[in-house]
Amino acid sequence: MSNGNEQRSGSIPLFDRAALEKPHFSWPAALALAYASKLSYQPRHIVTGTAENAWGFERVEFFDVGDTQAFYADSATIGLLAFRGTESIGDWLGNIDISRADSPFGDGVLHGGFFDGYMAARSIIRAALENDPSPGKKLWVTGHSLGGALSTVAAADLLHDGRELTGVFTFGQPRVGNGDFRDDFMPKIGDRFFRFVNDDDLVTRVPPGWKHVGQLIRFDKNGEPETTSAAEAAGQEAVSY
Repeated sequence: MSNGNEQRSGSIPLFDRAALEKPHFSWPAALALAYASKLSYQPRHIVTGTAENAWGFERVEFFDVGDTQAFYADSATIGLLAFRGTESIGDWLGNIDISRADSPFGDGVLHGGFFDGYMAARSIIRAALENDPSPGKKLWVTGHSLGGALSTVAAADLLHDGRELTGVFTFGQPRVGNGDFRDDFMPKIGDRFFRFVNDDDLVTRVPPGWKHVGQLIRFDKNGEPETTSAAEAAGQEAVSY
């Protein structure tokens, strides 16, 4: 079995599983979760082969309900839940759905399309986590685009149920809830939620009227991370706790 450090020509690991053993932000952890989000788009045999043979996880479970897809990879010490992003017309319809749903995970209102997407797969995702043979491990949640929105709803659900999350890292996600949801969610997740935005990605600015959660890390057109104040000046919404 691999040690979980997939490398390019002996340089910096692309996926550094050891970084996910540490319960705080790091760039190696962010890179690992970005690759996990990217992997979620691949066929099952590639996901399984990569997670088990290259990254050192012991098993992989898949969730596929309607337009919601995700995988859960785990080892004795790490659990990784990665939601797939947008690939189909059905997914985009979920993105632009303007319905609203009262959050059952605390205060506030959630975007109906994202809420329904998560709830469609909730029971099998929760069953996989609850049947994990190694409870108490580090648990990370990640996703790109629509997958980031689903990650946010999943995090709200798991925190409401008392599950400890090590971190939630999303990439290019749309907005998920209203201000009351944000204000209820942020004290629960604290400084464990990071939202990555690539330059002027329009997906991160919709749906209009909704609010983002998490600490914003925005990359400029040259790929350099900006400070929160610079990101706000560029028109991105940022919340820092």
